[in-house]
Order: sequence, then structure tokens, then C-alpha cells
Amino acid sequence: MSAYLATNDAINLIVTYWLEETQTHLDNRTKFDCLEFRRSETKSSFIARQDIADIHNDCEIKSEDVPQLLVDHMVSANKKSLDVRYGDPLTWKGCEDYKFKKSDFAFGASNVSILMASDINADFLKVASITKDFMSQCSHSSEFRSSLAYILCSEVLLNVLNKVIKQGLKGSEYMFNCCDFEDKKIYDEIVRVV
Repeated sequence: MSAYLATNDAINLIVTYWLEETQTHLDNRTKFDCLEFRRSETKSSFIARQDIADIHNDCEIKSEDVPQLLVDHMVSANKKSLDVRYGDPLTWKGCEDYKFKKSDFAFGASNVSILMASDINADFLKVASITKDFMSQCSHSSEFRSSLAYILCSEVLLNVLNKVIKQGLKGSEYMFNCCDFEDKKIYDEIVRVV
């Protein structure tokens, strides 16, 4: 399988989805700190939560700078993978200047009540597909699994999966996590799935 540099639109979609749909109670700067913390954990180094607060306070990155910074991290991860795969920087010549632009693609899906939707919204699946494809384009580099780009993409996929589960099971997803299997219908369904 060949690898390629993802388009600016694809990267903008992933970053926009992450900014808009994950950890919605946090501002962009705090979300970025959380990504940094998770990355530090993957590199087998431990940073206490107070250290993250110190990084947040000492750092000069502002909340409005975070989207472009994330695009830069995504492009960097993709280029590192291409370097490992092909060893030729000409594979991305002309694509050095990716800019963040909020993506409107697939966000109509988020405006539909998850429990009221009759079918699984295909837009969620498109977001997942684009994210998964981006991750496969970056997988040639051994550094990818400990990068901000990997963690960001993983959070996007988990968020989409959660929404698809809620849509598909129409609010009854909790039944498969409960310990009370006295309800024969639930027990039979779990046995059938397993």
C-alpha cells in the first residue's frame, strides 16, 4: 500500500471535529494541555496534574493558536511517515503551507438528536473513515503512536464510535454494561453477540 500526504481539507476536518466535539466543556488551550499530558504518558514519563497547570500558565500558546498548532502537528506526523516510507521530501513538495480553516463537513450530523435519528448517520462514518485513513498514512513512522496527532485521532474515533453506538442502540446501550441479567431478553442478546 502506498502512502501519501493527506489533504489540508482532511486534516482540517479531523482537527475541527476534535475541537468542536470532544471535551466540549474545555477551552482549546486546556484541551491542548490534556493532549500534551496524554502524550507524556505514552512516552513513559510521568507529569503530575500540577505540572500540567504549570505548563499551561507558563506557555505562551494562546487558545486561538491551538487549531493551527494542531494542523502543524498533524502535517508533521504525516511527513515523518512519508520520510520513513519513501525517504524523499519531494513527495510533499508544494504542500508545505497547510492552514487551519474550520471544516463544515459532517457537522450537520452532530445537530441531530442522537436518540431521535432513525438510522446511523453516515456523516459520522465519513469522519471515522477519513480519520482512520489519515492514521494509516502516518503509521510508517515509529514515532506516530506517541504523537499528538495519534492521540487526537484516537479521541476523534472514540467520540464517533460513542455517537454511532448511541444512534444504533437508540439509548439502550447501557443494558449491555449492566450486571443484572435477570431480564431474559437482555441476557439472550448478550449471549447472541458473544
